[in-house]
Amino acid sequence: MKSINLSLLFFFLFTINSYSLPPCKGNNFRSWDNCAGTYIFSDWLKYTSEFKEGLPHGKGTITFGNGNKYIGELKYGKMHGKGTFTSTDMGKFIGEFKDGMMHGKGTLTTPSGKKYVGEWKDGSRLKVEEIYLGKINDYISFFIIALIITLLIFIF
Repeated sequence: MKSINLSLLFFFLFTINSYSLPPCKGNNFRSWDNCAGTYIFSDWLKYTSEFKEGLPHGKGTITFGNGNKYIGELKYGKMHGKGTFTSTDMGKFIGEFKDGMMHGKGTLTTPSGKKYVGEWKDGSRLKVEEIYLGKINDYISFFIIALIITLLIFIF
């Protein structure tokens, strides 16, 4: 039984490694195909990903000059598939993307702590439920607890 488990372990280790892409060669990203690399388009855009036909395609990271970041699946240079987009203004969206926009199921957590869970279409909220009001909820909860304590003190 141990020998079978070890054999399966080695099989999976070697098959996983055999599918990793080679590093991209040269400075011309347009010639990169079926490879993994990093290309800085300017001060405001950096791709670290798999490349196909000269474009980021597969799994990767996009880092924007304003501090925003996307980690997930890419399709011909656009956010497409499952991923996480973190924005300094909007907060963090974890979910599905299509053609560079939030599209499908996902969760958006704003910097104030508001949390929206639901569906997006072409970057807009479609069927979304707000499940946490963030800091406002904390203040309301604190006020209610303080009110209850005050009432208890006056009753006893």
